[in-house]
Amino acid sequence: MIIIDPYVSDRLKSDKATNLLGFVDELRMLWDSAGKLGNIKRKFQKDDVDGEPTIAYRLYDRYPEPHFKERAPRERETIRDPYRDGEFVEIHGQFFTVVVEFSIYALEDEVADEVTSELEDFIFNYKGYFKKKGVNNIFFLRQGPDELFDKYKVHLAKRTLYFDITIEKIIPKMLNQIGQVNVEANVHERLN
Repeated sequence: MIIIDPYVSDRLKSDKATNLLGFVDELRMLWDSAGKLGNIKRKFQKDDVDGEPTIAYRLYDRYPEPHFKERAPRERETIRDPYRDGEFVEIHGQFFTVVVEFSIYALEDEVADEVTSELEDFIFNYKGYFKKKGVNNIFFLRQGPDELFDKYKVHLAKRTLYFDITIEKIIPKMLNQIGQVNVEANVHERLN
């Protein structure tokens, strides 16, 4: 006879949950491992004007994912605490769309165009990998107009790509800790 434990999760899941920084870390690691042209950084700085293209990223927008209709985190499941026998964890989650802006800076227009195209293709080709690492979905949103970045006494070609990334924010609630806090609060209330 097989005994099914209702507190052991059997949902299909990614290897881990992620956020914007986790996604960028994975992207940077893959990009560098593939030997692609350009450095992925949080923002473009004066020191980056050295001939090597720079891919600067930033959070452009973040909002609850409208298709999931979750205005607040919802309970996903209750599981056994993997680290403490006899204790449980309530898993809450909420899906968000994160709009990420990638700005590509290069000394020449052709290099900026090449890196821009390469980045778009690279993200598409590794979409499955990013999903395994916690991204729910990722879509190309749009490319902004070509610009001339004129700062630090250097003229740089600038290209901008926007991607919609759907990420589930996971919030674990340790049920035993919540109960302990309630007990301590009641004791403190009685003493006062």
